[in-house]
Amino acid sequence: MLNDDLHLLERVQSWLQRGHPVALAFTLRTWGSAPRPVGSLLAISNSGEFEGSVSGGCVENAVIEEAEEVIRSGTPKTLSYGVTDETAWTLGLPCGGTIDLLVIRLNDHRLVRAILDHTPVALFARVSTGDVAVGNATHRSGELLVDDTHLEAAAPLLAQGRTALQEIDGHEVLIRPFVRPWRLLIVGAVHIAQPLSTMAQLAGFNVAVIDPRPPYLTADRFPDLERV
Repeated sequence: MLNDDLHLLERVQSWLQRGHPVALAFTLRTWGSAPRPVGSLLAISNSGEFEGSVSGGCVENAVIEEAEEVIRSGTPKTLSYGVTDETAWTLGLPCGGTIDLLVIRLNDHRLVRAILDHTPVALFARVSTGDVAVGNATHRSGELLVDDTHLEAAAPLLAQGRTALQEIDGHEVLIRPFVRPWRLLIVGAVHIAQPLSTMAQLAGFNVAVIDPRPPYLTADRFPDLERV
């Protein structure tokens, strides 16, 4: 799981456990040049806190306002943003692309816990109702009945780490995988390994540095990393 996803989910779980309903905004579709890929996440609590991004900061303010209404009503929303004559200076995307978003309310911290505990796992969100579930071969939970059809649709997406919209049983369903991060082993705790390990962590890799020389492999030189 990318570090951004992990941090976002941990914050969402914290909000829900404190009794704050949460809205999740997903990037559904993109056209042209878009700042963030399909599957990007923005989480908003009813206390006004937020985490994540669906557009790199271009339309987040507008999405947060819409999310507050979704939290109040429980009714999901689909939103579309792009460059038009009327919105180019307010909500337009600077890169000239267009994005569609799905905003749903999430009430149950157990779904977030299931994602954290059962990775790799897919989140399923029915676009028309906002019902949410998570599932893989060994675990299924949530408001949707996750059957074999859902899991078959999710299997290639989990393998590729790719988000997609699928029609399942006559309903449009967003399938958003949460997968384990790629493992990067850096052999040799030399100078160049320090910026490399930092960049790799930011890119979502699970990083370990290997070196038999204790003076090279210190917590000061490689903080917050597995050292072997």
